Amino acid sequence: LRDAYRYTLNEEFVDVLRESLMLYAPIRELLEEKGFIVEAPGMLMGSSGVSHRFDFIAYRYKGGDRKVYALDVASRDAPIEEAEVISLFVKVFDVKPNKAILVAVPGATDRALKLAQSYGIEVVLGKDIEEAIKKLGEAIP
Repeated sequence: LRDAYRYTLNEEFVDVLRESLMLYAPIRELLEEKGFIVEAPGMLMGSSGVSHRFDFIAYRYKGGDRKVYALDVASRDAPIEEAEVISLFVKVFDVKPNKAILVAVPGATDRALKLAQSYGIEVVLGKDIEEAIKKLGEAIP
């Protein structure tokens, strides 16, 4: 006889994975349509010498200048709170991309939005995936 192993995934994890895939693929497609070179996930080296992981790093060259966008996605059952904003800010402070964007589904608390504004992080809100993708398209020139 041989040992047989069986693995099952928690249904909640499957739902999270399914939602993430439904959100990440359209974001990548949108960024590429806008002329970006996309790494997902992407790593950038900060001035501290530490590498930071972002859900998306998007590069675009215009007139000899390189523009770097760093994006993180927070998709939860409830609006995101300050912790997600602070987490992104720490990375952005070290890396200094041209633009930092936090995509928040289904939204963000007022405190999280105020904090993001004070940190110079653009928050793209969507009550669902479709709305978030549409608003992200409007936020990126």
